[in-house]
Amino acid sequence: MITIQSKQADAILEKMKKAGFDQAEVILTASDMTEMQVDAGEVSLMRNTEDLDITLRGLRGGRYAMVNLNQTDDESLERSIEKLKGAAESAPVDEARAFAPKQASAKAVDEGPTTPSLEQMYDRMAGFVEVASTKFPTLKLEQSGVQFRRSHFLRKNTLGLELDESSGHYSMSVMFSSKEGEKTSSFNFAGAISQDLDKDFMKWGSVERLVSNSVKEVHHEAFAGKFKGTVVLTPDCVYDLMGTWFTHLRDDRMISGTSQLRDKIGEQVASPLLTIRVEPFGKDFAVHEHSTGDGYLAEPSTFIEKGVLKSYLLTDYGARKTGLPRAVNSGANRVIDAGQDSLDSMIKSTKLGLLMGRFSGGNPAANGDFSGVAKNSFLIENGQVTKPVSEVMVSGNAFELMRSISAISQERVNDGGTLTPWVKVEGLTVAGAS
Repeated sequence: MITIQSKQADAILEKMKKAGFDQAEVILTASDMTEMQVDAGEVSLMRNTEDLDITLRGLRGGRYAMVNLNQTDDESLERSIEKLKGAAESAPVDEARAFAPKQASAKAVDEGPTTPSLEQMYDRMAGFVEVASTKFPTLKLEQSGVQFRRSHFLRKNTLGLELDESSGHYSMSVMFSSKEGEKTSSFNFAGAISQDLDKDFMKWGSVERLVSNSVKEVHHEAFAGKFKGTVVLTPDCVYDLMGTWFTHLRDDRMISGTSQLRDKIGEQVASPLLTIRVEPFGKDFAVHEHSTGDGYLAEPSTFIEKGVLKSYLLTDYGARKTGLPRAVNSGANRVIDAGQDSLDSMIKSTKLGLLMGRFSGGNPAANGDFSGVAKNSFLIENGQVTKPVSEVMVSGNAFELMRSISAISQERVNDGGTLTPWVKVEGLTVAGAS
């Protein structure tokens, strides 16, 4: 791995101070990735790559600028600092721009494996290909593989901040479809993250369920009906639909004044069944958020508790612009609390509905209205998952969706970074293509 040291950051900061910056910050990230890929059903490629990313951030007379580079030689640094100066001179004065101060309790972090187990990587990938081809002979694997990544992150600024974080983890991803004669299923993908290779890849995250569903989806039928009612969201698409709602807690909408959730702290904004927490140090996760994107040590939080809004997701900049509290994390390690219902009971209690595997939609309206295509989805009829359907449009409103949650499953999926159940919602419009 490319070596990055604290003295490198100090030297860069000194150059920035000499260039006239009132405050300066440098972020260095070195990463080493080893990957194996599958081609035509065979583990065919192993390669190793190294990357170095450098971010320079500067404040000068209340004017903020940032540049990125990937070289540490003097010429590249001098050129980038000059570019940074030019960008700052043309930027507007913004008193809300500030860098994180020294974090007194910050300690160097080092977690996860330091080197890849190449033999295990190969065995797991080859084993997955063999199981997929024998148990699911109609499955067609595309762009699949396993990666090991080791990274070192160093952040320093002229206010005394120093964050030093090293981590390693494995990730696997598969893209696939199924084919029988002239019939094919829609493409789908799955993946997860782990600190070890102890489990077969089929058991990671949602992999086996999605692969198994792909085989069934070959026999999909175009949906010709229309109803307003129940949709059961799989863990793989919960945040596809909730994501619209989350944007109203973040900087852009809060600063612009278009958020529908501003001044809603302490109010019921979602179903009482819903609690969403962030656990930056969750022991079940392979990757953790140790510090926020703006340089503060991450802390656990609950931003929805039994449907009541507890906090926004504002960065330090967003908090300064709005006068509202800064979020104590960036919301990465999300946990939705398990519900009281089994997935089986959620299906059995549905007379007519849709089990939605994936959602593809455009930009939602400012009021939360959304519309898009349900992919890799199945019809629910009289308490049973029946046939795979295609050409299905789903529409609704993000705020009504959050309030109309009628059940949350006991079962949850851990993808290495989040923990998510199945979520049953009411009142969405489901319609076949016209």
